[in-house]
Amino acid sequence: MIGVVMRNFVSDTFRASCFVLRASWFRTRLQTHHISLLPKFWFVFWQNFLQYAIYSGEILPKSCTKFEQNRSALGLETGSRTTEARSTKHEARIKTQDFKNNLTRLIIIFLFFSSPIFAAKPSNFIVAKINNKAITNSEIEERYRFVLLASGIRIKNAYDQKMLRQQIIDKMADEELIRQEAQNLKIEAEENEIKNAIEIIALQRKQNPAQFRFFFIQHGLSFDNYIRQIETEVLWSKIMTEILRSRVKVSDVEIREFFEQHKFDTDVRKFLIAEILISSGKNADQLAEKLVLELRHGANFNDIVRQFSSSFTAENSGKIGWVSQGDIDVKVYNAISKMGKGGYSEPVLLNDGYHIFKLLDAKVETKISDHDLNTAKTAIFNRKLQIMAKGYLMDLRKKAFIEISL
Repeated sequence: MIGVVMRNFVSDTFRASCFVLRASWFRTRLQTHHISLLPKFWFVFWQNFLQYAIYSGEILPKSCTKFEQNRSALGLETGSRTTEARSTKHEARIKTQDFKNNLTRLIIIFLFFSSPIFAAKPSNFIVAKINNKAITNSEIEERYRFVLLASGIRIKNAYDQKMLRQQIIDKMADEELIRQEAQNLKIEAEENEIKNAIEIIALQRKQNPAQFRFFFIQHGLSFDNYIRQIETEVLWSKIMTEILRSRVKVSDVEIREFFEQHKFDTDVRKFLIAEILISSGKNADQLAEKLVLELRHGANFNDIVRQFSSSFTAENSGKIGWVSQGDIDVKVYNAISKMGKGGYSEPVLLNDGYHIFKLLDAKVETKISDHDLNTAKTAIFNRKLQIMAKGYLMDLRKKAFIEISL
């Protein structure tokens, strides 16, 4: 009798463990979206096993004494009843126990699928897939925090937050495409190139590299993730240099047409300007207006250029160089000619998107020099290169598998 009971006990325990094992694995996969399965699995396994043990019909009522529980577990009766009575009651107990076990299993299944604990949303999940690479929510949230801290942008409501978050996701997707393209082209960023870029950025913030690194530690941000972002900028610059620059040609005809169209005068006002370009797209106008407002309230221009500008000039802190009325669109001239040194223009809508201009300096020249000619050549070259770079990145997007889940 004892051997039979022990075999049944072992068998039931094994079946319960298998049930809980399968349930725990299924629950864990649902809750984690296939991210970090094992740590959650063991926690959920013991949680399920405990629930099974609590609700299992094998547990006898607490009203029984310890002696009665021990004898009942072995299928024995207490007292001096007849063998036939004990057998009849034992069979009734078994039937009752089977009914309890079946009911218990149904209750467990119901609790498994209905408990709000099981439906809790994970804190980290995949937001975007770029070919075979994933961008997680934690990566986006860290970039979001860094942008707020570095640029000084103020988020007033949920709409501002959503707009900024979408811009960050798009930029991180482009960065991943650039890294993948660089790998295909066998282009690498050297350690000293990244180091020099970090030193320049720190200098722009009036810090040394150690102070700049401490900024990340102080705010609980990953400096390695930021280095990865800078590495991507270096890779994109090298792609532009090695692949695209050689394709851009500026002819004498283009230079003559440039001067004829812009009608240079002997007395020319010149402006040293920098820009932020927000490419045409959903909410581009609202984002541009938001950035102008933040810049006028003291946000860091260089950081905003790096995080938001789609222009080729972003790698040079947005600097376009010296321009005159003949070099630029009438809308741009009307915007910057009324500005004081250090001022910011309202967003200017051109063919490629919304431009925000910063006036770095201004002067008046009495004649057109060779420097002006070189400036014209540079302006034509940069404009053609920017158009080519934008088209290159658009081609990468078209060829790639991109899936974004908000």
